[in-house]
Amino acid sequence: MRKSNTGSALMLVVISSLILIILTGAAYTYMRSSGRTQAWTRDRIQVKLTAESGANLAVHMILGGADIPQGKDPQWFLGDGLTWYDLPDPLGRVMVVVDPFDENVSVLSANAYEVRSLGRISSEGGFKTFAMSVAVMPENIARFSVFYDRPGTNVFIGDGMKFDGPFYANGPVILGSAGPGSENDPYFYSFTLTSDFYYYGTNTNYEVADPYPIYKNLTMQPINRHLMGEPWFELGADPIPFGSEELNWTSVRSAAISGGLFLGGPQIQHEMRMILRHDTLFVRRNSGALTDTYYLGDLTNNVVWIENAPTDKYYLKSYGNMRHDGLSVPLTIGSYGSIVFGGNILYQNVDPTDPDNDIMLGLMTVHGEIDIADCRTANTGWPFEFTVSTINNVEVNAVLLALDGNIGGEYIDLPRPHKVLTIMGGYMVQRKDASARWYGGFDYSGHLFEVLFDPRMMTMHPPFFPNNGRWHVLYWAEEPNLELGAMMINRR
Repeated sequence: MRKSNTGSALMLVVISSLILIILTGAAYTYMRSSGRTQAWTRDRIQVKLTAESGANLAVHMILGGADIPQGKDPQWFLGDGLTWYDLPDPLGRVMVVVDPFDENVSVLSANAYEVRSLGRISSEGGFKTFAMSVAVMPENIARFSVFYDRPGTNVFIGDGMKFDGPFYANGPVILGSAGPGSENDPYFYSFTLTSDFYYYGTNTNYEVADPYPIYKNLTMQPINRHLMGEPWFELGADPIPFGSEELNWTSVRSAAISGGLFLGGPQIQHEMRMILRHDTLFVRRNSGALTDTYYLGDLTNNVVWIENAPTDKYYLKSYGNMRHDGLSVPLTIGSYGSIVFGGNILYQNVDPTDPDNDIMLGLMTVHGEIDIADCRTANTGWPFEFTVSTINNVEVNAVLLALDGNIGGEYIDLPRPHKVLTIMGGYMVQRKDASARWYGGFDYSGHLFEVLFDPRMMTMHPPFFPNNGRWHVLYWAEEPNLELGAMMINRR
C-alpha cells in the first residue's frame, strides 16, 4: 500500500512538472511573440507616418510654388533613387516621385499630379518600408457654376432659382423666399461665401441673416445637405483671387501666339461678327467685308486670341440653330474687349456623360463685359448667317469668364414678354448687372438667365483656361507593397 501510494505521488509530481514546463514554455513563447508583434506594429506605424510625412512635405512644397515636372514622365522630387531624403527626427527617410497625369499635355484635364512617397526606417533585422500616393491638381476657375468676385447687393437669389454646380462669391449675396413652403426655395449644389453672413430679403429691402441655411421664410435646398455644413454650406471661406491682376490670363494669349490663332490689326474690327461651325471659325469684320475662314482642326493649341481694345466688342454665334452644326473641337477664345452673344452657341455633342466628349468652349474677356445682344441690332447688309438673332430663347454652351467685367444684356426691355438665356457651363465675373435677370418664371422683359452646370468642369477645363493658383487633393491612398523599383513607373 505504501509502495503503491509512493508510486502514485511520484507520478503526479512528474505529470505536474511536465504541465508546468509546458505552460512556462507557452507563456514564454506568447510573451516573446507578443513583444515581437508589438515591435512590428510600432515599426509599421512609424514607417507609415514617415511615408505620410514625405507626401505631406512634397504636397506642401508644390502648393507653395515648387517646380513640378512637365510632360508625362515621373521625376524624383525628394531623394534621387539612390540617396534617401532625411526627415527630422524621430521620422526616418523618404524618396518621393511626382508623376504628371498623361492627359496634362492636352490642357483639357486639370493638370493633375500623383505624388508617391516611400518611407523607410531602421527595424530589427534590417529596414522596413511603406508607401503612400496622393493626387493633387490646381483649382481651375472653370469648376464653378457661378462665381462672383464683387457680388454687391444687386445679386438677389430667390424662389425658383437653381444652381446645380458650385456657387461661390467673394462677399455676401441676398437670398430670399416669398412663396409658401420651401419646395421652391433657392437650390444650390454647394453654397460658399467669403463673408460670415448673407443677406435675407429682397433686392430693395434686406437684412443680415443668421449664419445658417434656414432663416425666416428661407430654407435653402436641398436642406439636408446644407445642414451638414462644409463643403455644402460654408461661410467665412478663404477669398479666391480674381481679376486681370490676379489670374494668369496671359497664358491664353501666349498659347494663341505660339500655336493657336492670333487675330489683330486689319484682321479685326469693332463690332465684327464671328461664327463657329464644327472646327472652323468664320470672321466678317463689317457688313461689306469678305468673310475670312480659319480652320481650327490643325492648331497645336486650340486657342483663338482677338487683339482688340478694351472698349471694343465682337458678336459670336453658331452657324444656324441645329445641333449637328455646333462646335466639334475644344476651344478657348480670349480678347481684351467685350463678348456679345448674337444667337445660339452650341456644342455638337452636348452629352456630359460621354467619356469621349471633350468638346468645350471657353470665352474670356480681360477688360470687357459679357452680354446678350440687343435684339434690335441692325442686320442690314449682313449675310443671313451673320445676323443677330436674340428675339427668342438663346442657348449658350460655354464657360464664360469676365475678369474685370460683368454679365448682363445690351438692352433689358426686349423681348417682351421675356425669353430665357440658358448657359450650359457656368460663368465667373465680378458681379451681375441688373440686366442679368435670373430665371424664375417671372413675367419680366428681356432675357432671364438659367445656368446648367457642366459636370465635366470638375475635372476638365477649356484649353489653357486660367487657374486661380490654388490646389486641392483628389485622393490619398496607402500602398504598403510599393517598392523602390516601381516608384518611377509611369502609371497615370
